[in-house]
Amino acid sequence: MNTNITKYIALCLFLTTQLSVPSLVAKTGNTSQSSFYHQTDTQYHWDGDSEQWTLGGKTISTFNGNGQIIEILGLGWDGYEWKNSGRNTFTYDNNGYLTRQLNESWDYSSEQWENYSKIEYINDSNGNQIDRTVIEYHIIPGFSQVWWNKWHSSYTYDSANKLIEAVNQEWSSTHWSNYNRYTYTYDANGNLSVMLDEGWYFSTWLNENLTTYTYNSSGVQLEKLQQHWADPDYNGSYEWTNFRREQNHVDADNLIYETVSERWESTQWVHMGRTVKTFAEGNITTRVGQYWDSGTNQWVNATKILTVYQSWGTIADFNVDIHSGTAPLTVQFTDLSFQVFESNPITNWVWDFNDDGVLDATDQNPS
Repeated sequence: MNTNITKYIALCLFLTTQLSVPSLVAKTGNTSQSSFYHQTDTQYHWDGDSEQWTLGGKTISTFNGNGQIIEILGLGWDGYEWKNSGRNTFTYDNNGYLTRQLNESWDYSSEQWENYSKIEYINDSNGNQIDRTVIEYHIIPGFSQVWWNKWHSSYTYDSANKLIEAVNQEWSSTHWSNYNRYTYTYDANGNLSVMLDEGWYFSTWLNENLTTYTYNSSGVQLEKLQQHWADPDYNGSYEWTNFRREQNHVDADNLIYETVSERWESTQWVHMGRTVKTFAEGNITTRVGQYWDSGTNQWVNATKILTVYQSWGTIADFNVDIHSGTAPLTVQFTDLSFQVFESNPITNWVWDFNDDGVLDATDQNPS
């Protein structure tokens, strides 16, 4: 007798947290169905004349129960209402590895989404992304609509699954041509310490940019220094010269609350811009972008992003190793639930496999 597991697994999964008395219930008859939560980022621009924030745009990011992003919806404000602008959708394989990103733009005349570009990914058995191809969508008058190669990247990893090289190529009518190459070096703690950027010139890789990273004892990045391979004295003596840098300031919880960017001018660093963040339970809620006014020697507002999470709390989700088979049959359940606030972790799992009100298991991953 064949038993269809999805027929019997009308799951009623309750999760209890340390701080909340009410519990979240997720019911589904489809084992591939996930719980979702949304992150909404609303952008504002500073109007210097009226000295107030004005609406600019909005992005709504949707995540599945595994915390993987599945859609980014871009909206623009026309002064009266939100209008569709762009949409990115993400596809994953059975291992949870990203395989495709489709980018679309909104056509106001036809009032529908139209293809713009797509990115195809190939992963190795460890889940490392080893190939990335950007393909653009073109509408050629008199011809059929076609996908056209644009950009290709290949990645190499070491035995510890650390990215050590990325080679980028652009499409040249009939073949891929080298464009630039990044090589990565890590410190004793496994943090990225140096990134070398080289350009492809006359069949040879030549230096272009060097980025150096520094961290605090907790592994939080404190500085990113960018240098350019140049001949500052114009005497044929090339050397690494300062270009830009970013400095992060962290709070007592090792959260980056301020990032200041500067450019190098002759003998000193000069302010360019900064981003100031606020947090709630470790999640970013506000990002204010400012630029440096050298005339008044002060920071001036430019942009602001307010972030709201639709689901604050527990997301219940699960998966199974097999969906059907011949009885007697053993099915392994894997808990995919998570707590948006890390300070309020999940402590209990209660499973009701046949939705009869009788609790069947309290293990995190029962069979």
